[in-house]
Amino acid sequence: MAKRKPNRQAKSNLPRAASPAASKRTLTASCCSASLQEKRQAAIDDTQGYSRLVPLQTFFRSQMPPVDLKLVKAVLKSLRSGQNPVIVGKRWADFPVDPAKSKHEIEEVIFRPLIDIVKAVAKAATVALGGDEPRCTYESNPNAIPASRWRDNSTRPDAWIIRMGSKSSGKEAHWMDMAATGEFKKKENETNTADNNNKMLWSLQHCMVEDARRRFAFGFTIENTSMRLWWCNRGLVVVSTPFNFVRDHTNFVRRLENGQFDMEWQSKSGEKQVYRTLELISDYGADALIGPAGRVWIAQRVVSGQLMGDPAILKDIWIEDDRKREGDIIREIYDSLPSDDQPEPSKPFLTVLCHGDVLVPSADNTTHPDNHTLHLHGRFLSETCPIYRFTPAALRKTASRPLKGAVGTHYTEAMLHERYIEPNLIPISPRTHYRIVFKEVCRPIHDEISLPAVFKGLSQMPYAYA
Repeated sequence: MAKRKPNRQAKSNLPRAASPAASKRTLTASCCSASLQEKRQAAIDDTQGYSRLVPLQTFFRSQMPPVDLKLVKAVLKSLRSGQNPVIVGKRWADFPVDPAKSKHEIEEVIFRPLIDIVKAVAKAATVALGGDEPRCTYESNPNAIPASRWRDNSTRPDAWIIRMGSKSSGKEAHWMDMAATGEFKKKENETNTADNNNKMLWSLQHCMVEDARRRFAFGFTIENTSMRLWWCNRGLVVVSTPFNFVRDHTNFVRRLENGQFDMEWQSKSGEKQVYRTLELISDYGADALIGPAGRVWIAQRVVSGQLMGDPAILKDIWIEDDRKREGDIIREIYDSLPSDDQPEPSKPFLTVLCHGDVLVPSADNTTHPDNHTLHLHGRFLSETCPIYRFTPAALRKTASRPLKGAVGTHYTEAMLHERYIEPNLIPISPRTHYRIVFKEVCRPIHDEISLPAVFKGLSQMPYAYA
């Protein structure tokens, strides 16, 4: 009898990351006015200083979109041919020596050949695919500060892969348009590796904060010839084992082949809902890289491209896979009460207009829940997966200044309970993208200046816990 294949959709038996709730330094009021170095350290602390380390091929299978290896071979064959081959012998022609042995000291100059190499790869892939144009381009300008709409951020990635045709392609780069960011160092040592790690984690965090529709983020770090690939979503950070990007052309090429928002999702009945955000109410929860990343807007329904009906409240959150959905909980509470004892909907709870998990279309014209299983292509990381440790960044005290910050209230550090997790017990928290729309557009209680209105609102809260 043939062995039964393992069920890749089975629930992970790894412990939950947010049960009980873990403290998040990036959500504290002090972090909002902190220096860039302190904010980077806060992002590291929120991950407990570790991520998962996976073999490179596992990273390609689980984190990256599938790539036809025949295409990779065709591209490599093209790069080795012609009067000016891009690959000479076992090396990229533009890297005759390893970066650590380069006579140049400026890293921007040392790694500038990557721009031409990526262009050559894209051109060869376009020919191999019969004319399909690339959707992204590689840019490198370590002296530029990418624009950010929602947060002040003075960090300067060494390189980035940006969407072709975006408003920032070839112009001022914008975090919203970045498909991946990169950091590189001339020499490989613990100090340089730690610096790359800290900057990369902060860049991933900022990519996830800037675009509310982003489901995951990519990155890469290089120290001399050692290249690592990075990936994160709202429940996990994954780092690949290193490979030699100067000589390992197959894996290098394989890696490359790969304001207002309209929020769209389907209810359980299959009805498609589209709402356009009008005004941001709160997004401070998105500052924590690992977590639910809750955001709330005033929004209005879109029908055939036109705004319809009254404004409503839209809540977007990444909820743990096995949790009951907020809309279902509210419905169960009302259904459990006798008809003569049910309070008016406007009293203890907001009126739910629609809710449901976000569904993502696939190439076979089917839809799938936007969750951890989909992001990892149906795979789960093994419990024995090794740990990759971030070396803490050295804090550098700098003068604070007013910054653009998250909208909404912030926790103080005294409000958070500290929790320490041993490295071998780092939990993975599979999450599902969920949205819910409420009818009532209310004023946040911290903005209310009428004391009677504040006490009236507080007096209704016990209904939810009765």
